[in-house]
Parts: sequence; C-alpha cells; structure tokens
Amino acid sequence: MLNPILCRPIIAGLISVALGFTLISESTAEEWLFPNSGFEAGTLDGWTAEGDAFTLQPTRGDNPNARGRESSFHEGDFWIGTYERHDGKSGRPGAVRGDAAVGTLTSQVFTITKPWISFKVGGGYHPGQCGVGLVVDGDLIELSSGVDSESMVSVSSDVTKHVGKPARIVIYDNSTGGWGHISADHFTATDQAVIDERSKFAFADGISADAYPGTAYDQQRRPQFHFTSKRNWLNDPNGMIFDGEKYHLFFQHNPKGTNWGNMTWGHATSRDMLRWTQVEHALLPYSIDGRPGTIYSGTAVIDHNNSLGKQVGDTKTLVAFYTFATKPKFHQAMAYSNDLGDTWTYWNEGRAVVENQGFDHGERDPKVFWHAPSNQWVMVLWVQQNPGRVRFFTSKNLTDWEFASDLLRDWAFECMDVVFLPVDGDKDNIKCLIYDASFDYEIGEFDGEKFVSETGPLVTGGGNFYAAQTFYNQPQQRAIQARPSHQTTAEVFVRGLPW
Repeated sequence: MLNPILCRPIIAGLISVALGFTLISESTAEEWLFPNSGFEAGTLDGWTAEGDAFTLQPTRGDNPNARGRESSFHEGDFWIGTYERHDGKSGRPGAVRGDAAVGTLTSQVFTITKPWISFKVGGGYHPGQCGVGLVVDGDLIELSSGVDSESMVSVSSDVTKHVGKPARIVIYDNSTGGWGHISADHFTATDQAVIDERSKFAFADGISADAYPGTAYDQQRRPQFHFTSKRNWLNDPNGMIFDGEKYHLFFQHNPKGTNWGNMTWGHATSRDMLRWTQVEHALLPYSIDGRPGTIYSGTAVIDHNNSLGKQVGDTKTLVAFYTFATKPKFHQAMAYSNDLGDTWTYWNEGRAVVENQGFDHGERDPKVFWHAPSNQWVMVLWVQQNPGRVRFFTSKNLTDWEFASDLLRDWAFECMDVVFLPVDGDKDNIKCLIYDASFDYEIGEFDGEKFVSETGPLVTGGGNFYAAQTFYNQPQQRAIQARPSHQTTAEVFVRGLPW
C-alpha cells in the first residue's frame, strides 16, 4: 500500500508524458536526479523499500531475455524489476519470483532542476496499482504505469511548473494478479523529452505488401466462386466499398501463414462482385511511439465532400478506419488513399483518431458512415462487454471525433455494422438496423447521434455466420453483406492447401 503519511491520494493526468524507447540522446542534456537514481551502485542506497516487492533488488542484467522473453532494454547493469529473482549475487539469470509480492520503493529527497524527468518503465499496465509516481507538494502524481511488456519504454514527464521544488520518486507494486509487477530504471533530469529513433513509425519486419504474384487459383479444391486469398489466412471482411468504378474488398489477413496472426488488411478488387483480383496488401502492421501493433477490423468510406481535405484533382479520397491492436490498449486509427486504394498514408503516423475509451483494452472495429440528414460523419464502436456498450461519435472532418451517445446492450459484441433500409421499398420510410458480429440486431430510428430501438433484439446468425459487413456506397443503394467462411486447420495441413 502507498504510505498515507508520505502523500495524499494519487492524482493522475497533471503532468504531460511522452513515450519512446530508451537511448537518451545528447541533446537532452541529462543528469542524475540524485546519486544512485539509476541503481548502478548495485544497491538501494538512496531508496527506502516497504513491503516485500523490492527484496533482491536491484536486479542485474537482461533477465527477461535470459529466460526467452523480450529484452528488458535496461541501462547499465542494474535496474528495478519486481518480477525478477536475480541480483547478481543470488538466484540465476532469468529466475523469477512471480507477481505475489507488493510494496513501495521511495527515493531520497531531491530538487527538481530541469523541466523534464525521464526514466524507463515496464511491467504490468495497472494504473494506480503498479507504476512510477512523483511526490511533490505532498501529492503523489502518477507518472506512468507499465505497458504489459518486459521491455521498458522511455518516459518523459513535464515538470516545468515544479522546477526548484523538493520531490521524491515512488515506485509502487500493489498488484498481485497477471502482470502484477513493475520495472523501472535510469531516473534523470533532462532539458527535453527523451526521443529515440525506435519510437518513430516503422513497418513490422518481415511483412511486405506483396500479394503472391507467383500463386494462381488453379489448385485442386480451390473455391472458384467464393473469394480466397492466393495464400495464407483470412477472416473478417473489412472496409468493403464501391469507389465509382470498382468494388474493394479488404480483409483480415496473415501474410506469413495459414493460421491467425500478424493481422494485415489484404485487398482485392472487382467490377462485378463475382470475379475478384487480389492486389497488394493495403494496411500493414507497424510500430509507433515504441508500441508495435497489428491492423484489426474496420471500415472504409469515400470522402465525397473532401472533409479530410486530402483530395487530389477529381479523384475522391478513400479513407479507412481500423483498430490498431497494441499494448496496453487498442485505439482507433485512420489511413487514406489518393489513388483509389493503390497506396495508403497513415494519418498522424497511425496514432489514435479515437483514443481507447477506458472500458476494455480491446475496444475495436470502428464502423464509419456519412449521415446525410445531420450532415456529419458517424462512428459506431464496440467498447464494452458484460454489460455491452456501443459508443457513437460524430465528426465534421474525419479527424476530430466527439462523443454522441452510448447504446447499452448485453447482446452487443464486436464488428458492429449499421445499415439504413426502406420498409417494403418505401424510400419515405427508412429504418436503421444495427447489428454485431453474431448478427444479433435491433431495428429503429437514428437521428445522427442516438439510436432508438423499435424492434428487437432479434437473432438470425449462428453457426458459420459471423463478422458480416456491408458494402459502403453501393451504387443501387442495396445492403450487400459479405462474411468469412471457415475451413478447419486440419484441411489446410492434411490437404496441403496454401490458403
């Protein structure tokens, strides 16, 4: 537990934080906060431990890597890792003590001399339970929790308004469940936020946009009517859209194998919805701000009125919204194409256009559409299960999204879709249908901000029917669905199928 005498309750969000990966550059002009603020004495000199989480600390060497996990990315020889049981004298490299221990580690008093305090942090993402804080003016300000990774990231906290004040660092581990540990190292005062080359946008290694030019559709047992990728795994259809000349089918795809993983948006086009041509993969896994992630499901729209301001000539911009599946929390991101899907630009280098809403670390599958009666864009996003919650957002420019309403429904779970259908063909009597991946659905009215149910919930899905989506901008204004149809892994291996 935190020492109630030492500080008042945790106050989050009072200090801005920048994230990156290790390697402080010379331009930051770093200096130690106090002797042994980097633990290189190999002891806890200058620190006071309470509880049992910080026994056998500091730990020595890259212990996670020694047991086959990701590198700790620590500095020097010693660092704090409450999961570790090797201090260079006892235990063996890579030995662990688990997540059961709890406690705090509090530094000696030091004076804040520079506008930034920079350090490294890893371990579990448990805000308020596992993390690093700054005690100043009697308050404990939460600087960072972990990132659900043994690899520490570099964090810089803006403490400009506290320069000249006495302060303490507190490292705390009060979680005993999964990822219930904290890692920390290298506490310094810097003139600027710590930035590292590895925090820049970069595509994942080993995954290219290549769409298997050497593979044809002539294998025995290859489906000739339903679309299959030339090679490797596919599942949910994504971003299905008509661009005025051809249909686009994007889909969840693993470019590296016939099992699920390495989620990428594969891409195929057709002029008649029957004969499809697979083209280069559209959206590839990447890392940004030191956080690697993959491309989960979403939707695409035609920016008919140039809301984004990226149109080139007469060619309308295609805009794709997807979930960036990263740790510790997913967020919703956006990419756009000025050449009808041949190439894509990741908006703000793939960072969030809609941040995680704090209900579930896996909030996902944004559905975006233009709502003409209210003259705005709408995003529908699944954010919570048990109880189910679907959140509506609105935007005028596709980049700035405002909360509109919540639909609380226990049936709702992932891959939401919304379609507007005329009742018995009567275009003056349009109803809104909202459904989830398993095709539980309700029918009602939508005014641009809020859905009001009139019928349902109803269920028509089941079995092999899951994660269906409809084409956007279909020229006859029809609601045409596509869904994945699964074959067994055994079929792939026993029959030697490449897809």
